[in-house]
Amino acid sequence: MKSLTAVAPLVLALLVTGCENRLPAPPTAPTTLIPSESSPAARPVGWNLTTTITSIVGSRGDCFSPVSSGGIGTPFHDHQFPLTITRSGESISLVVPDGWSDPYRYVGIVVGEDFTAGGRLAYSYTCSGSPPTRSDVVWEGHVSGRFSPDGYSLTATEVWSYKFPTGGEVTVHIDWTATRQD
Repeated sequence: MKSLTAVAPLVLALLVTGCENRLPAPPTAPTTLIPSESSPAARPVGWNLTTTITSIVGSRGDCFSPVSSGGIGTPFHDHQFPLTITRSGESISLVVPDGWSDPYRYVGIVVGEDFTAGGRLAYSYTCSGSPPTRSDVVWEGHVSGRFSPDGYSLTATEVWSYKFPTGGEVTVHIDWTATRQD
């Protein structure tokens, strides 16, 4: 059986290389992965997700902020918009709610109870002022964690990395806990 540690760099390399020369499409609504012939049909499952920011490293120096409210150490949960996970064999898709924006999607692998997944998005943000200024940013996210033996809870660590054309970078570390809704 493959080691999660050995496969994770390959998954991240594929994600980064796949988007190298083009802007990726924005996240889409939850989709079901196509299961292999030998696996049962994959179906999205809702999870009650609680996140806690544990650190923010770096500074943009302008109006950019990776966090809209709360802050370091403040748990956040919005059970109105659940985390959606679809598993099929060793594949996993996580559609993560964002109370201030569209949900974002991670795609990755599951080995036993361990999982790792990533995603990438390029966009622009506007700083208010006179005149307002627009800046580009590339967001890369990664989440690694473990399902409980019964499959009804999980813990994970998520890392957001915002990279700016000027060379600046902001990194956010977030702890996850989640329980299945069914």
